[in-house]
Amino acid sequence: MKFRKIEILALILIIVIQSLVFIPFAMNKSYTHIEEARALGHASGTVAEIQDNKDFYDTWHSGEYYADYLNIEGKDDATLTDIYNNQKSDSNPPLYYMILRGAMNVSVGNYSVWPGAIINMAAYAMISVFLYFITKRLFVGDKYGYIKATALTLLSAVTLGAISNVIYTGMFSLVTLVVISLAYLHIRMYEKGKSSALLLVLIGIVSFLGLVTSYYCLLYILPMYILFLTRYIRAKDKKSLMAYSFTVIGTIVVSIAVFPFALYNMFFGNLGGEIVGTLGIQSALIRTIVDYTQKINHFGFNNMLLAIAIIALVCIVVKMRKPYVEKEENEQTQHRKMIIKTLLIPAFAYFLGVVAVSQWTELKYIMPICAILFVLTMYGICKFVFDAFGKKVSAIIIALLVVAMAVYPVISKSTPESTYADKVELIEDIKGDYNVPAVYLMKTDDDRFLDDILLFTSLDNSYIAADFDILDKDADFNAILEGQDVSGGFLLFVNNGQADRHILDYVLLSTGFESYKTLSILNSGKVYYIGNGFETEEIEDNYHDEMYESTMPESTEVVTEE
Repeated sequence: MKFRKIEILALILIIVIQSLVFIPFAMNKSYTHIEEARALGHASGTVAEIQDNKDFYDTWHSGEYYADYLNIEGKDDATLTDIYNNQKSDSNPPLYYMILRGAMNVSVGNYSVWPGAIINMAAYAMISVFLYFITKRLFVGDKYGYIKATALTLLSAVTLGAISNVIYTGMFSLVTLVVISLAYLHIRMYEKGKSSALLLVLIGIVSFLGLVTSYYCLLYILPMYILFLTRYIRAKDKKSLMAYSFTVIGTIVVSIAVFPFALYNMFFGNLGGEIVGTLGIQSALIRTIVDYTQKINHFGFNNMLLAIAIIALVCIVVKMRKPYVEKEENEQTQHRKMIIKTLLIPAFAYFLGVVAVSQWTELKYIMPICAILFVLTMYGICKFVFDAFGKKVSAIIIALLVVAMAVYPVISKSTPESTYADKVELIEDIKGDYNVPAVYLMKTDDDRFLDDILLFTSLDNSYIAADFDILDKDADFNAILEGQDVSGGFLLFVNNGQADRHILDYVLLSTGFESYKTLSILNSGKVYYIGNGFETEEIEDNYHDEMYESTMPESTEVVTEE
């Protein structure tokens, strides 16, 4: 397949445009997910979790204490071996964290979104190149095929999902690159008609890099292997069958030899922790499929899947009203169909695999196949509309669909998932009027501290109290605040699974303050402001309050200093 200079310019244009779209969103990112913070921590130092520090609990710390976990300043003694060891009991292999360690040199001394974003932007540049190669093959024989391939490739890179993937500090942009590049290499294998030594080497290298980056790559590698295994068996091509099997199975064995802890992590760790539960409960399985489909719709297609389905239905009705004309399949049509199968079957299997093994329904797990699904869907709707309405009308319909995709996020004020736009005001408050002493009453069996570590980097003084029990007769909340300037009040973090209202009442009685109000609701729990001079907020009971009804004393001694 010929490759012209204008196509090189088109690819450069795609990469430049998508990068210009990614950069502002990365600059405006205001918060982190627990896994993003953990990634930076695992890549930066010798302690896997900041909670593993001996002085983490029951000690007052400045913001620098938490910021140190998120950067590499002063950690020159940390080695790649330390990163490797950090991942032994984690749910991910070590390669991404080793790469992230190198990228963190761009922001020594401070938390920054850029180490993760730089890696992901570089990955997406390569993703767009491979995706263009794939998409161009779908339009083989079309005079303006390279223009359509350019447009589809660019569109797929600037969806809400792609932007979310780029600004999320994690390995899933690299997983996406592995999936897209493997899809392209296998299409080339199909076009060769038999196994190729060069392609097998490349497939082996890419598969190995994927397997030591994320176990989710296995959910794509295995279905693709089964698909080509079936093809070689049907073609009775024993030589290709043996060579390809040796490559894939050998790659898996080598990756396990390099990181043998993968076996424990996959079968006994977090990955797959809910397989039995999800597959065994029909309602949970259906709900997970629906939730992931909604995410693909919203982030992968900018909420346009329903519009695409309606257009497709109209096209079917129009075609049914026309006289049926049987078209003879030529070589190009057969080739195109085989490419579609090579893209669709492993992608669908990956989707089902994610539904089965993911503990939480999150966009990042499904992002690696979103670009493939986007290209296939848009290609399909283009063919449907063209066959039903002809060239001119189809151009108008597709143009309106593309405009709708572009406009939807603006009208609906939808933002990429990883910007955490709802946390901007909270960060500003913490850095401003509410930068007062903060106490975190943490129930350690529901510890999601890393979800909110950025807040604590902004606080001058904070204290993490482990499993503080207000029913314990020896509990002394005032002892925590001793020596702290709380003249402007203080913040109280209460993570999930606790009786907030009773804790708040206890704190008021203990400290002598008059009021409390909810400052923010976080994934991990709630943040309250304790102070004077404002009306106390009414906090609704929750099911955790029941255990306190008969045991909470009528009054608590107020301990104050004159």
